[in-house]
Amino acid sequence: MPKKINLKGIIVSNDDIEIYDWFGIEAVSPNKIADQLTEANGEDIEVYINSPGGSVWAGSDIYASLKEYSGNSVSKIVGMCASAAGVAAMGTKKLMIAPTAQFMIHNAANGQYGDYRDMQKNADFLKQVNDSIANAYILKTGLPRDELLNMMDHETFFTAQQALEKGFADEIMFDDANQLKLVANLGVSFTLPQAVMDKARNELLKNKLPPIEPEPKGEEGDDSLKDLDELKTKHPEIYNAAIQVGLSQERNRITELNSLAGAPGAKDIVAKAITEGSSAAQAAMDIVKASAERLTTEGQKRLYDAKNSGAEGVLPGDPDDTKPTPEAQSQEDADDILEEMKKLRGGRN
Repeated sequence: MPKKINLKGIIVSNDDIEIYDWFGIEAVSPNKIADQLTEANGEDIEVYINSPGGSVWAGSDIYASLKEYSGNSVSKIVGMCASAAGVAAMGTKKLMIAPTAQFMIHNAANGQYGDYRDMQKNADFLKQVNDSIANAYILKTGLPRDELLNMMDHETFFTAQQALEKGFADEIMFDDANQLKLVANLGVSFTLPQAVMDKARNELLKNKLPPIEPEPKGEEGDDSLKDLDELKTKHPEIYNAAIQVGLSQERNRITELNSLAGAPGAKDIVAKAITEGSSAAQAAMDIVKASAERLTTEGQKRLYDAKNSGAEGVLPGDPDDTKPTPEAQSQEDADDILEEMKKLRGGRN
């Protein structure tokens, strides 16, 4: 039986995967794939893909590892295969796609700051990256470079039939082509803002914090006391002390939860945690994840607003000192998230 390898979630660098794992966000890195290929040791492998893409360089690294693998290799696209994931998928000897899956190719993108010379240099660099990405598609499909670059310019999505027709896929899974229908595009998972990544990395470097372990349970079979009434009767002093400890712990739990309520978007999460008996640690993790999602949405909106604002045609005027810049706001939001991370880990730096 072929060894199953999952290429699912965001494709990130080996340096960043630890942070995504810490947040509980599904992600994959070149080393994760390489380790599984080493373990397979030339046996047949099947790579199951459901990924929105991610880092171009990490995707290229995975592509090269799969391309070099000595055994028989098959990719199976079972959901979304987009961007850098599409590059990685080209590395196996055969590519299959589920009838409900989608394949997407587009241009490389990044952020850049500077004057017109910096912007032009970055644009030239991105064109070179596009050419490099197209190389993987050319080797797989045999399509002309100009045709592929044009499809990348238009961020082209392919159904299973279209991917097969263009040569990206070799076979449609389940061989049910006569009943295939176009399905809605799947949503793309978010990547963490760089400010959060940098600060989280600093926290992890300062102190490699252990995972939160569940509270140990009592030994099974200990039935010396049947219930609380018996404890109250036989050992009233222990019973009263236990009640006081329980009340104290519950007060502390509610106090800790209320201390989190000031974080952006935390009020409802804290109220739910108090009602359901959740710990402050769990609530803090929920707040961190919600904050990361909010940051991504706001960041995308800022980029969209900036792109469509026509700001390049506006003459400079007096700065508005009362409104933080997008960079300052990003740093402030990242600080908020890191504070919740510290609380999640017991307040340690």
